[in-house]
Amino acid sequence: MNSPELLKRLLKAVAKKRELSYRDIQRILAASFEFQATVMKNKCDRENLEFPSVRVPYWGIFYCADYTKNRLKRLNKRHDGDDINRHPNRKNDESVS
Repeated sequence: MNSPELLKRLLKAVAKKRELSYRDIQRILAASFEFQATVMKNKCDRENLEFPSVRVPYWGIFYCADYTKNRLKRLNKRHDGDDINRHPNRKNDESVS
């Protein structure tokens, strides 16, 4: 039995035990991921490397690890340096007449 089939059987068992529809259980399961996506889209400040953590009871804590923040910081520095090289100052550019 593969994972999707196992998940479907487990969700059906939970739905039966809780006297809810299978669709309701699917929506409950998806809600935590939708909430996390909403937080990531609206509450994160990438420039200051501030990422809120989200605790979903009985599921886990979702957060941005320090090594990920450091990696993003390095990528931002490298990207900032590329911008300077891509857009040279036209006054000092000898190729422009």
